[in-house]
Parts: sequence; structure tokens; C-alpha cells
Amino acid sequence: MSEEEKLEVVEENDGTAVVNLPDETSESQEEQDAEKAGDDAALRDAKRDRRRAKRELARKTSQEKDVRLVALQRQNDELLSRLQAIEHRTQQLDQEKLDRKVQDADLRLRYARQKVSEAASAGDGEALTKAEEMLYNARKEIDQYNQFARMQQQRPQAKMDPRVVRNVQQ
Repeated sequence: MSEEEKLEVVEENDGTAVVNLPDETSESQEEQDAEKAGDDAALRDAKRDRRRAKRELARKTSQEKDVRLVALQRQNDELLSRLQAIEHRTQQLDQEKLDRKVQDADLRLRYARQKVSEAASAGDGEALTKAEEMLYNARKEIDQYNQFARMQQQRPQAKMDPRVVRNVQQ
């Protein structure tokens, strides 16, 4: 309001006052109301856009998580199959190694029996004692390998953790 505009004030006997505003003031109030309505619409639009952007961000984030989860599951499956293949090869190699040791021990047993027979034929007591000791050690070694082989067969195969299996299947 400028200084030129004067307000008309009417004072009543009871002490109340009534102020008459110029017409321009009422127009500016209407303009302010219109601006406020426009601001409200802009504010609603901004809030709507913000909510839409949040939903879009949540959707994109969810999609990215799903893609990453699928990639991690695929990688986990590949690693699991590689681990199983390695374990299988290791078990085969261990079994082959044990079989070779048993064959070597069997060969030593036959050699010791032959030496016992030769020492008994020759009547050499000292050679007979050494041959019997070799025979005893060879039998003991074969028994140990056989016992180890039985334990390996009785031992349950390495089982996967059920939680891991369940996660892989999902």
C-alpha cells in the first residue's frame, strides 16, 4: 500500500473499529488467492513427481538387485559344480594312490614269503629271522591299508550343507 492510499476507519461508540479497504486491496487479495491456488497446484505436481520418481527409483533398484541375485546364483552354481568335480577327482586320486600302496605292500609280502622259503631251505637262521620280520611288517602294512580302505568306504561322502543346497535350488 502506498502513502497516497488512505484507509477509511470508522470507530463505533462501543470501541470497535471498522476499516474499509480500497478496492485495489481486494483485487490483490484475489490475485494472492489465485497465486496461492497456482502454488498449491504446482506443489501438488511437485509432490506427485517426487512420489513417481521414488517409485521409479525403487523399481530400478529392485530390478538391479534381481539381476545381481541371478548373477550371484549362477556364479554360486558354477562354483558348486567345480567344487564337486574337484572333490570327485581328489577322491579318485586318493583311491588310486591307496590301491598302488596296497599292491606295493602285496609285492613286499610275496618277496618276504620267498625270502622265508629260501632261508628255510638254506637253513640260515639269521636270514630266516630277517625274512620273518619282513613278512610280519608286510602283513601289518597290508592290514593297515585294508583297514584304512574300509574306513574310507564306511565314511559317508562329504555332504553339502542343507542350507547351501536349499539356497542353490532357490
